[in-house]
Amino acid sequence: MVPLQGNGPFSIEVNGVKIYAHTFLLLDDKSPNADQLIMKDLDVYIHYDDVKFKFSNLSQGGIVGSSINLAMDIVGRSIVNKQKKLIADKIVEVFHMLITDYL
Repeated sequence: MVPLQGNGPFSIEVNGVKIYAHTFLLLDDKSPNADQLIMKDLDVYIHYDDVKFKFSNLSQGGIVGSSINLAMDIVGRSIVNKQKKLIADKIVEVFHMLITDYL
């Protein structure tokens, strides 16, 4: 392990984010609620092009700090990928709430 230290701002930049959602609506004219649309199988997919982690002044900057930032970009992809499910679940929750209010 290499001890890390630094003093400065930290940022995560996620570039080229695309969010795709897919669902279908049913209208069952034979049901007691024939005037209601039913939303089925809302799927959300999240894609991004690139992730950049930036720790300013990490290990007093220089070549060591730059190298650590590059390594964090690689590790950061797995961190962002683990958060995609959480974000997609929240999008589904909000979408259901909006559609329920609208319909």
